[in-house]
Amino acid sequence: MVMTYSSLIYVDMRKNEPFEINFAAEYGFDSLKQVVANETHFFVVANKRDRMLGFYMFQIEIENPKKQVEYFMGWMNKTDINDVDVCFMDERVNGRVEKSIVVSFKMIGINTYNVFVLDLETRHIRYRHESFQLWESPIKGHLLSTNEFLTFNKLGCGLLSVGQAEPRAIVDAEGLNRIIHSLGELNYLRVETSNHLYFAC
Repeated sequence: MVMTYSSLIYVDMRKNEPFEINFAAEYGFDSLKQVVANETHFFVVANKRDRMLGFYMFQIEIENPKKQVEYFMGWMNKTDINDVDVCFMDERVNGRVEKSIVVSFKMIGINTYNVFVLDLETRHIRYRHESFQLWESPIKGHLLSTNEFLTFNKLGCGLLSVGQAEPRAIVDAEGLNRIIHSLGELNYLRVETSNHLYFAC
């Protein structure tokens, strides 16, 4: 799979044939930032649609790539994003496996680092976390097997529990004991399952 500024080229190994999806021509998307895939879909994050800057995320079927895209996000906020990372997250909740996708990026102008946890089935936002991050400084995010989101930047590393795990003790950079709580601990605040929780620091 090869990603360009406005298109995706992949090879169907069964037919050994390359296939190109030109998002700019088909849907008006430019400035592709990240593309990942599971067994059934490609998930694409773009920064521009119809020349309008924003945060756009959608999925397309691998078996039927010409089918209309399905949106997760379509925020026309006129803002550049960069250092985009996308990870899949599975967790067992009340006897069933919930599948999510974790999207993170930094945003210019307001200098924030944003982490979104999106439900793969409903495409709703489960959680959103926003913290300070200079646009000029690089940052990298990675989802651990414990469903904790680890970030690296010039100041060091940060840890965010994006699932619904039990609280656990950690030691910070100064050697002090801390308790890390998961974002899912505040699910009782939801009026409906479609509500999302927003955290900022």
